[in-house]
Amino acid sequence: MATVPQNSESNGQTGPGIQELVRSMLRHFWTMLAVFTIVCAAGVFYTMRQPEMYRAKALIQIQTATPPVMGRDIDATLLMLGSYHDASKYRATQNRILKSSTIAEEVARRLDLYNDLEFLGLTGVQDPEELAQRLSAADPVPRITRMLTVIPDQTTMLIALEAVGTNPKTCADIVNTTAEVYRDHTYGERIASVSSAIDWLQEQYQQLRSELESSEASLYNFRRERNLLGVSMGDQHNLTARAVSTLFLQLSEARLSATQLQTTVDQLQGADDVDELLELGIEEVVNNDLIQELKGQLTLIEAERIRSGVDLLGEHPQMVALDQQEALIEASLNREITNAISALRVNYDSARALESMLQSRLDSVYSEALVLGETELEYEQLEREVIANRAIFDSIEQRLKEVELAEQMEQNNVEIIERARVPGAPFKPNKLMNVAGAAIVGLFLAIGVAVLLEMLDNTVKTQQQIESKFGVPFLGVIPTIRATNQTRQSTRGPMRGEEYNPDTFVDDYPKSTVAESCRSIRTNLMFMSTDKPLERILVTSAGPLDGKTTTAVSIATVLAHSGNRILVVDTDMRRPRLHRAFRMDNSRGLTDLLLGEASYEECIRSTKINNLQMMSCGPIPPNPTELMYTERYRTVIEELGKRFDTIVFDSPPVAPVTDAAILAGLVDGVIVVTRAGKTRKDLFGKAIQQLDAVEANILGVVLNDVDLQNRRYGYYYYYYRHYGQYYGSDDDGEEAGQASIS
Repeated sequence: MATVPQNSESNGQTGPGIQELVRSMLRHFWTMLAVFTIVCAAGVFYTMRQPEMYRAKALIQIQTATPPVMGRDIDATLLMLGSYHDASKYRATQNRILKSSTIAEEVARRLDLYNDLEFLGLTGVQDPEELAQRLSAADPVPRITRMLTVIPDQTTMLIALEAVGTNPKTCADIVNTTAEVYRDHTYGERIASVSSAIDWLQEQYQQLRSELESSEASLYNFRRERNLLGVSMGDQHNLTARAVSTLFLQLSEARLSATQLQTTVDQLQGADDVDELLELGIEEVVNNDLIQELKGQLTLIEAERIRSGVDLLGEHPQMVALDQQEALIEASLNREITNAISALRVNYDSARALESMLQSRLDSVYSEALVLGETELEYEQLEREVIANRAIFDSIEQRLKEVELAEQMEQNNVEIIERARVPGAPFKPNKLMNVAGAAIVGLFLAIGVAVLLEMLDNTVKTQQQIESKFGVPFLGVIPTIRATNQTRQSTRGPMRGEEYNPDTFVDDYPKSTVAESCRSIRTNLMFMSTDKPLERILVTSAGPLDGKTTTAVSIATVLAHSGNRILVVDTDMRRPRLHRAFRMDNSRGLTDLLLGEASYEECIRSTKINNLQMMSCGPIPPNPTELMYTERYRTVIEELGKRFDTIVFDSPPVAPVTDAAILAGLVDGVIVVTRAGKTRKDLFGKAIQQLDAVEANILGVVLNDVDLQNRRYGYYYYYYRHYGQYYGSDDDGEEAGQASIS
């Protein structure tokens, strides 16, 4: 469609969502303007009726707590003082106290608000009795709590205290007095708490002192009874441990020595002679010098006997002397060995006696250790009791001194950092902000109303709806036909107040936007059938009053302007209107030709438009549908096709009757006319379905009666407006440039 204005969906200029929103806003511009104006007016009215409000602000510092009465190392639950809240809970508690009725009552008393007529809203009461009665019933406390706002700063220990009201001085007085009352209240509560803590601490001090003295006396008596006054329990325990260790070591050595002696004695008792004893290698025998000397002498005598026995006989005096000497030495050797064995037996008996003695001593020390262990447990229990009582007593004594010192210092954890000043100007109503807010709300509400109306609107209005929703081609638009604002004759349209014929508007005003729109439709039809020209075109609509007759005459007119022989036929045999379009009668027409009551020449009549002839319906038959099913109907159409280049059929609407559906099978193509903003989507869709059911060649849709003076039709407005300006600058001057667009 080269000459048809395309919407932004087809040329990719803007997203469809944005363009649809703009279209909706343009279509409902006046409604949006009304909504916007009403909301803005309501905002201004509301703002003007609001009283001027003043805000006074003070800044106070609240420390988490005063110096603690009890130390961190003392369990508060144990000392019956209750648990402390953490910082966040403490601050939240103080915020509630600031807005409590107790504080508000004291503020009202100090400022004498119980008798402030302006604050109580009683200035308009003139009757003294009524005034006295209402004064007695009035309570300023709720008003004060409503005026006050506590704003804590989460990052510091500061709290902002604000009061909002119509009297600036009263607001400042209430804020400052509230801060003072709260400070005094906190100080009084702290003093009372400190006094109570001192009484309790003194009572605990006396009680713990008695308990400490009693536990220390018990420990002293225990040590005296156990002879532990000069030696500590630890030293006594160490001595016992060392004694056990020494005795155990000595006992082990004695047992080892006795065992070794027992083994040696057993070996000696099993030997038969001296030689065997010597061979045993017993240390006491081997290491005895006398025994070794005697053993050596025997060896020498034996050697001498062997050496002398070679020359001497056994009775020789020398040999006898050797024997005697050997006997004496052996006797001495036996005697020494016997003495050594006796000494070993004595040592063995001594070792056994020592072992027995050490074992007895070790058992005794073990018994003493057990007794000492029991004594140590009892001693430690008494000592722990003394230590615990002393620790608690020392802590209570220290806290008592701290609390007594804190009572004398008169500290307070509340401090007024910044007092409230009397505000010089109201902070609300913020007229500019309210009006701007009303304008923003009005704008969004107006857009919402436009979108809602658009959603509720069930009519066909745009090319995008026709192409995307119904899937049929779009041929073009025909603007609303109306007089222009011109004050002189022009080919662009009738001047203001001039009568005109809408059906022949295209021929009467060939430079009008309506004529240009029809020429665009003609061009599109030519492009749609370049191989085989369209000889028979059916113009129909979904319902009545869509402007199909005017559209049919207008399309026939622009076809005739191209030099072709054109015939427009009125096939609406129920409500014919074509004859009125050309200001003719309906005495002869198509029905006469079908019934054979008139000739072609009698039924075909010329119009004032060159190359355009028309055939009216003729007398309305009682059975239009039966006539259309006859062979004569087809014959007439074929004959007319031979006489003219193009025939335009003006048919009844598709939805009410089936005439258009029947005729659609006899023509080359169908043009469906829909009226912008009037034809319902469901009716239009039903018409398209009926034509598709008979396999009609739908050439496209013409959007009729598009009001180009209304900017809601967006692109069409600017397209044809530029077209009008082009023709207006040609021959009609500046005034003609406003022909169809105001």
